[in-house]
Formats: sequence, structure tokens, C-alpha cells
Amino acid sequence: MTEQKRVFPSPFPVSGGHFECEQREAAYGKHYGINACNGCKGFFRRSIWNNRQYLCRFRGTCIIAKEHRNVCRACRLKQCFVNPRAVQSEREKSNGSGSNGCAEIEEDVEELSRSGSPPEVSCISTGSQTEIGFQSPTNGSKNSPAKSSEMQLFYERKASKLLAYHRQIMDNADLFVKPDSPLVVPSEVRQVPFLLAFDEYYKISNCTRINYQPESIANLRDMDLDWRRCFVLMREWLEPFQKLSREDQMRLVKDRFHHYHWLITGYYTSRIENPDVGVCYCNGTYFPRSPLKQCVPDETGMIEKTVNELVTPLRQLCLDETEISCLLVISMFYENSNLSIEGQNLSKEVCAEHMNILYNHNQARFTSQNMAEMTPRFSYMLLIFMTLNNLSKLMVSQLGDVLLIHDW
Repeated sequence: MTEQKRVFPSPFPVSGGHFECEQREAAYGKHYGINACNGCKGFFRRSIWNNRQYLCRFRGTCIIAKEHRNVCRACRLKQCFVNPRAVQSEREKSNGSGSNGCAEIEEDVEELSRSGSPPEVSCISTGSQTEIGFQSPTNGSKNSPAKSSEMQLFYERKASKLLAYHRQIMDNADLFVKPDSPLVVPSEVRQVPFLLAFDEYYKISNCTRINYQPESIANLRDMDLDWRRCFVLMREWLEPFQKLSREDQMRLVKDRFHHYHWLITGYYTSRIENPDVGVCYCNGTYFPRSPLKQCVPDETGMIEKTVNELVTPLRQLCLDETEISCLLVISMFYENSNLSIEGQNLSKEVCAEHMNILYNHNQARFTSQNMAEMTPRFSYMLLIFMTLNNLSKLMVSQLGDVLLIHDW
């Protein structure tokens, strides 16, 4: 029985004997036996050889142009699939000119400068410029089962410590303080500077018991208390990361507090029996979806967006506590361009480490599934950070007034 070869129609226009990419780059040579433009050659090769998985946020409808071809790499790679014989030996000598190689190097440098990761780090693109690099715990260890097992145990221990710390923070509460007790700060000094709030965060909120069950409808005071209690939670999460300078820690809290708050709120809302009631707060109250029950009108549609774009996907992912612990840390440390150079480097290290912990935990949790089934779930986790960015932009109120910090 002879093998039938599949022929993929080319998405690129061919005029006469001249080939031209849809990104308007001329093709001066061939790539794996087919015509290819300079810019796409290196991208296509890296995607195939490194087995990179891309996911489009807009169901494959992105318009790929030369000026912003990396906005969605899933759609860009789809345009490159014009021949199924893509993977060939790297040792085959190329007859291309030096200019072609220069274009490849520029493309390599451009991509690596964005990801900040070495070539062996596999990237999952979520259809945007927000990238978080991770390295498979088994990558580079395929020929050494002992080394792979040792690395797996290493990340399992890391995951256990992270989970224990997460539970310690969530269970940390003053049993003698009721959720509706007034703040310990006298009324005449309720507004505090950020420096004081950062060092003595107990002045922002009492250490009340965390309760995300929707027991009653929230009023304005309940909403404010939820934000203040989450501020204390985030400060406690930063305690293990004392390598960051004090200035960088303060910048990080200001820049990433929105993301941390919405992620932990969305996660625990997704775990209740009926998450469609609205958004749950950590003091046993909830903000309802029904406009008739809301204490203040949701003019920006924040609650509806939170339920549809954050709570529902989190519920479908069925995250466990280890996974949300990793995601909470990553939500604080990714995209911290306002930090110092040392702080940015440390943030990348923290993100990479916790992505590896998350990846290893997924492998252990879904041992009966192959990589093709696990990778999409891992990609959807990364899409959560895009939702957090969008939600943070909808915050129209002054967070400093909510947190009682006059110079936020």
C-alpha cells in the first residue's frame, strides 16, 4: 500500500515565478524545499524543531502583517504551514546567502530579547506580547531517567512548601477579632502614607478569618474591607522574597496588587457551588450579578466581566491549591518593568521557577494524559493573566481611598 502524500494549499499569493509572503517580504530562497521569506524562515524552524505550541485568543482570525507579525504567533505559524515535510535534518547544508542568515539572527535576537529565555526554553504563546517562559523539567534529560526523576522530586518538594505556605497565609487569623470589628487605627489617623502601610500593614486591615462563602450581599464597607484584607494577604506572600530590595517590593505591590486581588477573588469564587451569583469577597459577602441587588450600580460591567472572563474559565480549569499558589506568585512577578535591573532579573527567575513547579505538578496530576492533552490546559492558565490585565484597567475608583493610603 503506497503512502498518499497530503498537499497543503499555499496561503501565499504566487505571481509568475515570483513568490511573495502575505507580510510583503520577498522570498529569496527555499525553506525545506519550499519558498519562504527571510523573516518567517527562522520563526518556522524554531517552532518546528522546538515543538512549540501556540494558541490564538481569537480563534485563528488574526491579521498578520509585517509590522506586527508576532502579535499572534499561532496565526503566523498557520500561514507558514504550506508543506507537511517541515521537520528535516539540521545538518543539511544550506546554500543560502549571508544576508538570509543575518535576517535569521535578527529574528532570533528579537524573539529572545522579548522572552528573556535561553534557546532551550519552550514558550507557549497566548496570542499576545505577554509571554512567560518555562522549561520542561524533563527537557534535556530524556537520556537520563535518574536526572529526570531527581528534578521531578525537586519540584515536588518546592510545590509542597509553596502549598504549605499558601495554607498558612489563608488560615492566619486573629481569633479574637470579628470580621466586622473596626480597624485598630484611630479615626484621626485613618489615612496613612504608603511607606507606613507597607511596613505595618496590620494598620490597613484586621487579620480576620478568610471566608469566601456568599453568606450575605456586600455593601460598600464590605467591599472596602475585602480589598484591605487582600492587601495584607499580598504583603504576607512577599515575605519569602526578601531578595528584592525594599524599593522594588513597594513598586511591585503598587503595580501588581490589582492582579493579585482579582486572581485570588476569582479563584475562590469559582469554587463555590453556584459561582453565577456574583463575585465573592473574603469576608463572607458577595457582590451580586443582578443589578437590582447591587449596593452601587456596576457602570463599567466589572462584575459581569469578572464572572464571564475570569471565574468561568477558572471553574473549567478546576485548579487545585498548588496551581493557584503558583499562579498567585506569577501574577505578582511577571511584567515588572518598573523595577530596578536587579529586581527585573529576580522577577524573571521567580516566574521561571514557579512555571517549572506548575508544569511539573501538571505532569504529576495528569499522568494518564499525554502532552497533547495537557498543553492546552497549561496554555489556558497563561491566558488568565491577559484577563487580569484587562480587569485592572477597568478600575476607575481610587484604590488609595479604599486602602486608606493617601499617597497610593
